[in-house]
Amino acid sequence: MPLIHKENGNFYRPGESLKRLFKDTVLRPLKAQLNDLADSLGNPDVNERVRLDVLEQGRTDFTEPYEGPSPLNGEPVCYKPAQKVLLYCAVYMPMHLYSSYHVYRTFLPYPRVTVLFIDVGCGPLTSGIAYRAFAEHADIAYIGIDRADEMINKAEKINERGCSGSSFFKCSALIYDYNSLPDFIRPYVSSAEGIFINCCYFLASRSLNANDFANALVQIMMRHPTLPMRIVYQNPPNQILHQNWQIVRHRLLSNGFAVCHEGIETFMYPDLITGRAMEKSVACETLYKPPA
Repeated sequence: MPLIHKENGNFYRPGESLKRLFKDTVLRPLKAQLNDLADSLGNPDVNERVRLDVLEQGRTDFTEPYEGPSPLNGEPVCYKPAQKVLLYCAVYMPMHLYSSYHVYRTFLPYPRVTVLFIDVGCGPLTSGIAYRAFAEHADIAYIGIDRADEMINKAEKINERGCSGSSFFKCSALIYDYNSLPDFIRPYVSSAEGIFINCCYFLASRSLNANDFANALVQIMMRHPTLPMRIVYQNPPNQILHQNWQIVRHRLLSNGFAVCHEGIETFMYPDLITGRAMEKSVACETLYKPPA
């Protein structure tokens, strides 16, 4: 049974195993820890306050607690980093998951080889699940990168929970720093026939040094010239959010990458809390470097 169903154009729905995953790893823990807020997330005003105040449009620092007005009544509250992660999963995870799945399904060739999937800014394994659904097989080595302990913890739990009683990725690692990537991936590359680097919403991060990140990608390319490399970038279609990508993109195009696709894609998905159909647009670009 597929993890994700596509129907009526670009409308995506979760399969039964993905529904259970959302329920067990997001909805139940959220209700157990923040019951009143969980019950009110179907209210558009409450959702907006969570999105803007607590999560800062998904760009909040998940290593720090939230201390500020309650999305429910404006009274002072404190949410721990782990609780902020749960709120992020409830508000943003489906959107990002279906966005990644749509981009992979629309613009990538079906992966018939062993792939090293590097998920930069992995969050709660969102794009990893999307790629697993797209690839339809487990022959993927997965490396996720996130600087927040609680995000790494959530990604580990979701990977272990997996689907159909087994983990999403049998060969996986979660690390905190993209600067260590060129050295860290050495044992994973030996059995790979291609490298896929996913940058889903990560490059809007305020803490990112775009030049350092570009250097890490160029080092990987130079150390493994015989492997094809593919890079997928996504962000909301707001030019302000693309500044880091323009720096990284310039370096990559100067080092043998070519643009395969760029544009704005629109898709629909059910809201995790209410089930309402949501429409979103994403700016995306795919780059490719053939093997030397």
